Amino acid sequence: MSAEEKKGKGTSLEKDITLILDGGLRYKGPVRAQVPHGFGKLVWPNGDVYEGEFKNGKRHGKGKRVNSDGSQFEGQYEDDQPAGQGVYRWRDGESYEGAWKNGLFHG
Repeated sequence: MSAEEKKGKGTSLEKDITLILDGGLRYKGPVRAQVPHGFGKLVWPNGDVYEGEFKNGKRHGKGKRVNSDGSQFEGQYEDDQPAGQGVYRWRDGESYEGAWKNGLFHG
């Protein structure tokens, strides 16, 4: 097999796949190399839901997570954590809008 054939092996995008991931998480959306890649939906066993972009199995890009307690985050993700600009809303209606870094308020 040539280097070009090896390079492309397992990199094609499969659409509308449902996966059961570690911890009982359920993912529905496109998959590349058997991990979430593209716009999809992730549901935790406790009812939390993330809908948005994935890259190489991690939340990456624009997305929204709604937690079972009513709180939610909407904004940018990088390496599976809020990063860049986003809004967190607590269930009581309070919110933080601004910069995030490594999953924490930043700024």
